[in-house]
Amino acid sequence: MEAERQQKTQENFVGLDEKVQNFAREIAKRDAEKDELMTALSRSCEELTSLRTKVSMESSERALRIQQLEDEVMRHDLEDRDQVRLRPRHVF
Repeated sequence: MEAERQQKTQENFVGLDEKVQNFAREIAKRDAEKDELMTALSRSCEELTSLRTKVSMESSERALRIQQLEDEVMRHDLEDRDQVRLRPRHVF
């Protein structure tokens, strides 16, 4: 009777030990997956930051170019206006 109880207890411990080992493997597997996801997320964040910086620089460059073109148009308009004023008028 005592031997049977010890046998049953031993079997329960073996079963519990197997479950603990399975849980440990599952935890290790999920930790590895989590690490992979964190690495991918980190790369994505770096890429996003890089793209935002690039877009910001391009936007600034475009704004500067637009300002330069507007200044050039204004300069041409002023030159044209000055040329019109300087032309001799014909009196009839």
